[in-house]
Amino acid sequence: MFKRTFFVMLTAGWFLFMGECSFAQEVFAAEVTLMWDANSPEEGVTEYRIFYGTSSRYAPSSNGYTFTYPPPNEKLSDTQCTIHIEDPEIDRTYYFAVKAFDDAGNSSDYSNEASTIIPAGLSIPTQDPLTYINAIYNAGITEAPPNNFNPDKLVNRGDIAIFISRSMFTNNFSYTDTPYFSDVPPDHYAFKYIQKFKDVGITQSKDIYNPSQFVNRADIAIFITRALFSENFTYTATPYFSDVPPTHYAFKYVQKFKDIGITGAEGAFNPDNLVLRVDMAIFIARAFLGMQ
Repeated sequence: MFKRTFFVMLTAGWFLFMGECSFAQEVFAAEVTLMWDANSPEEGVTEYRIFYGTSSRYAPSSNGYTFTYPPPNEKLSDTQCTIHIEDPEIDRTYYFAVKAFDDAGNSSDYSNEASTIIPAGLSIPTQDPLTYINAIYNAGITEAPPNNFNPDKLVNRGDIAIFISRSMFTNNFSYTDTPYFSDVPPDHYAFKYIQKFKDVGITQSKDIYNPSQFVNRADIAIFITRALFSENFTYTATPYFSDVPPTHYAFKYVQKFKDIGITGAEGAFNPDNLVLRVDMAIFIARAFLGMQ
């Protein structure tokens, strides 16, 4: 029996979207991405099970659900997964905990618990998310075809420099050859894009860029707004979001994000939630391709 528990961390906010079933009724669902620390190799873990529901300290007897990673017939290769929840309860807290299992069915204890609220008024794309992914692919902003886009993966700072630089300049642009950042040498996959990011003032980082660090919603609001307007722009002074007050470091950028319709969120913006590739596709398509 495993004794070691491991930390589970909620790493991406809810992505709420709308689809249609065969009866033409609106179907709402949400996705949340989780990451956790792996168990030690000698424990022989073959799968993780994520237990979640609207009751704290979830147990199998509670009114909740279980998600198994990896899916059947797939190898264990990661400690990150995205859970798809049909008809989520809006403005309710969801709780998550993880167990590790081996081939014999032995399991660890529950990990510590992560939680998040599905807030009311999340932005629901007016089009199918695949429409945005297709659009940025056709525009050359991503080189990953829509069937290999990995929409539920998180976006890091290297990735976002690539996507925004291509949105503005395609792949043909000049940039400073001398590295700005000690952690982005000339052989880094995103070197020229990060250099351009610095050249035009989209990033104001000094010395270190942290290209592998995941981007949150405040970050992407800052980067896209600077790409469109630099630092000199007007914005609505009255806060749109309860969690982005005027004292927030990203306030003016988030306000502008809402002003021009890149986000349709209402009530809460969730600035600390990390950004999935599908979210990024929606923001990029709205900001640079004129989509709604």
